[in-house]
Amino acid sequence: MTLEKYRQQVAAYAAEVSLARDRASSATEKQFVGLHAAALDAYRDCLALWQKKIDQGRDIATTVGDPDLKRMADEYGFDGSVIGDSFTFSIDKAMQKGWRAAEGKLDAADTLYRGG
Repeated sequence: MTLEKYRQQVAAYAAEVSLARDRASSATEKQFVGLHAAALDAYRDCLALWQKKIDQGRDIATTVGDPDLKRMADEYGFDGSVIGDSFTFSIDKAMQKGWRAAEGKLDAADTLYRGG
């Protein structure tokens, strides 16, 4: 998949989540949509990581001076190395963690949908 195709898929999913959020009325429906919204957030984070990799032309990133990367590293538990105040990690591996986080949210939504 190309970055542009991924961007389109994330935008389409965002539109669907927005429509579902507007239509959700019961607590269960709102919880279901909330899980999809959380998955969407993870997909958007992966999109930002992918774009960062392209912009800088390498797979390694650091959180120094980038609060969004710091938030993602903390939220998804990226593997990497710490040197002083800097946390350095592989963007490719970080994206895999983000996609797994999204998968977990979608699995939870599926379980909820099936009445579990």
